[in-house]
Order: sequence, then C-alpha cells, then structure tokens
Amino acid sequence: MSDPQNIPDGLSLAECLEVAIAASRAAGKKIVDMLYSAEVHEKSSKDLVTDADIAAQAIIFEVILARFPNHQFVGEEGPPPSGLMKPEPMALATGFDFATSCQIAPEASVYGSEKMPLSLPQPLTGIKSADPPPEIVSSIIPPNCWCWVVDPIDGTANYVHRFPNFAVSIALVRDGTSYVGVVYDPMADELFSAVLSEGARLNAQPIHCSGCKQIDRALIAASFPPNVQRGCVEIEQFIEVLVEAQSLRRLGSAALNLCYVACGRLDGYWAGKVRSWDVAAGILIAEEAGCKLTRMNGSPFVLNLGDLTVASSAPLHAELLGCLNRVS
Repeated sequence: MSDPQNIPDGLSLAECLEVAIAASRAAGKKIVDMLYSAEVHEKSSKDLVTDADIAAQAIIFEVILARFPNHQFVGEEGPPPSGLMKPEPMALATGFDFATSCQIAPEASVYGSEKMPLSLPQPLTGIKSADPPPEIVSSIIPPNCWCWVVDPIDGTANYVHRFPNFAVSIALVRDGTSYVGVVYDPMADELFSAVLSEGARLNAQPIHCSGCKQIDRALIAASFPPNVQRGCVEIEQFIEVLVEAQSLRRLGSAALNLCYVACGRLDGYWAGKVRSWDVAAGILIAEEAGCKLTRMNGSPFVLNLGDLTVASSAPLHAELLGCLNRVS
C-alpha cells in the first residue's frame, strides 16, 4: 500500500484513482458514441486527430478539474480551454457540454472525406486561430507539481478505421513518477489500473505479466512513429526481432500494448518515439504487474525521453534489448 505520509501534499491516491476511472469511462462513452460521426483531420502526414479526441479530452478535463482545480495538465490535444480552469459546480450538475469549447486546429486538413465521410452536423468551435495547433503542444511534464497526463484516444488511426484497438489513457504524475494510471478500452469494456506500490488490475482483478523468459517463445509488439521511412532504424529493429521472436505485432496503441504485457497477452514491447501521454499510465500498470522496463539502451526509463523497452522477465528483456541494439 502507498504510505500517505510519503505522498506529496498528503494527496489521496485512492481518490485520484476513483476520479481517473470516472473520467476514463465518461470519455470512453463519448468516443464510442462518436465512432460513426467524428470528423477526421490530419495534424501532420499520417498523424490523425478527430473531433472525438477533442471532445473526450474536454470531458476528462471537466471531470478531473471539478475535483482537483489546482492540478496541472499535459494532454495530446492541447491544454484545457480557459473556461475549464475553474469549473462551476452548477455547470457540472446541469450537464454543460465543455466539448463545445474545443475544436481542431483551423489549419488541419480534413482526412479521408471521400473514402470515409465522417462529419458532424456542427463542427466543434471555440479555439482561436492564435492558439497553437495540437501537434506543437509540448509533451514535457512540468516539475514540482501534480500533473495529469492524458491521451483521450491512444490509437486514433485504429479509431478512424473502426479497428477496435484504442483506449483512453490517464495518469497522475509528479517529478517523472506515475502515481496513478488508468487505461480504458471502451470497445472491450476493459479498465486497466494501477496505483504506485499497490499492484495492477484489470476490471478490479489483480494481473501479472507472463514471466516468459525466451524470445523464441515470446509474442512481442512494437510501435512506429507515423512517418516511418524505408530503411530507417525502426524497420531494421523490427526485422531483427521478427527473426528471433515467436511472433511480432504492431497493434497501434502504446497504452494497450503496455497493458497487454502487464496481463500476459504480450510478453514484450518496445517503442522508439512515443510521447509522455502515450505511456504515462501504461508504464505504471506494466511495472506494477511485475514487468521489467527501461530505455532502449538499458538505462532507467525517463518519461519525457520517448523510448522504452518492456518485457515480462529480466532474461527476455535482455534478449529483446540485444536484438534492438544490434542495429546501429
């Protein structure tokens, strides 16, 4: 159990977990409701965002800020709109839709309008043209404060194609350490959660990694950046692991990959370029389930640096690192 005396500011992690679960479920319902109506945009080539991402993140901010108005946020789709910084209790009670105060960056282009006619009758409005587009919002987590790190839809490309492998990811972080992590898959109604030093759970039941020790018996997953290029190091690493592992997958959600290693569906996972919001919740869940996690060079994992290797045992972790580091 987490010792309350060692938690900065005497914060109740149990209460934080409860709020994160409520926020993830509310956001999950929203993205499922919008699955066939969300408008799709490109932040950059092959890097997608939808109105559902924006609406879901607004809901998460609404739920969390209602209880923790002084906490900081890092979200994939930008900071909370100014109107959310001090939510009024009456607005929450009457079901005020904070999602209407957000929109996609004006310069984003509509994606797949002919192939996938996904549109909303009235696009979300509210962000001024001077606001930074989501792709340039920093994933660096501020120090010396409680910060909620949020990805409203991890696996947006899967969501756009209605491939059921995407999730809401919410973590509470302070000074590089994740204290609370929740990853919710709304299509499967699976909620992965962890509190620091209290173990990991799937739908409130304890989970543990597989303990697989040999790479030739391991099912491993990988993440690539959106604009991976022919002949790049990520492709070479993929080939190295493909030859050695029992089988290899690229599923499309870093958060779920980490949770799948945590519960034994996968035995290992690596990623070379992920953002803090992709993994802040999942790394806590994986570590609390007994996984070994480092950077790809074997040094301790650092949330803001964007590369990781996780495995269900130290021997498998060493073999996986060996494969990855054979590529210069």
